Amino acid sequence: MTEHTKHTTFADIFKLFESLTSNDSRENVGAVLLDAFRLIVEHCLRSQQDDYLGCRKHDRSDDRIDYRNGYKKRAILTPAGKVDINVPQTRKSGFHPIIPTLNDGSRLNNAFRTAVAEMYLKGVSTRKVTEIVRKLFPGQTISADTVSKCAQEPDGTFDKWRNRKINPISILYLDATYIKVREAGIVRDCAVLIAVGVDSETGRRRIIGISVSLSDAEEHWSNFFKSLMARRMNRPALVVSDSHAGIRGAVAKTLTGVPWQRC
Repeated sequence: MTEHTKHTTFADIFKLFESLTSNDSRENVGAVLLDAFRLIVEHCLRSQQDDYLGCRKHDRSDDRIDYRNGYKKRAILTPAGKVDINVPQTRKSGFHPIIPTLNDGSRLNNAFRTAVAEMYLKGVSTRKVTEIVRKLFPGQTISADTVSKCAQEPDGTFDKWRNRKINPISILYLDATYIKVREAGIVRDCAVLIAVGVDSETGRRRIIGISVSLSDAEEHWSNFFKSLMARRMNRPALVVSDSHAGIRGAVAKTLTGVPWQRC
């Protein structure tokens, strides 16, 4: 591990999530990607259906050309796994929605992964959602209402994942990396604090927490530890990190008595 590794994109953070989480767990960040992908796609498909019918759900219109007829499941394969999308149907079967795919190695896939990682770290914004929708559905008109709904639900998904209960861990690995962030029109370096826990039952490593701070000073590490403990993180048998003064100081004050080892 390195103390100050600089990155200019969020894709590296996302790859770290995927490499250190178990594939068979809902804690896998791939599940977060799939949920965000599903929510955004389903909102856009319903918007396509509204445009086709000429009216929104529960609205009345004399100009409508067809009627809604439930949903049909369609599986889409992505590098993060399979996701089932609820595709809206119409009675006369004249509605043929545009359904995007995420192929491994494609520019769309990389752009989407990076955008989702950025939304997780910096918060969901209408600008970022608009950017994603335009890449997933090129040429489709995006209403402000659709963008707003697309932004609200993934935000809730991220919050639920951030605040999930932490299962018992035996070892806690800590590290920080730096990324470029634009704030108030100025590009600056921000620290991404990362906690990796070794599951006491399975022995697998998984990301248990991540936080963006102005630096990796002791104060920020202490606040990060407190947020992990608020999610019921147990006292690990060992803490492992580089010899960063901020980490060691925060461990001594917040995790008093827990042995520390240099990686």
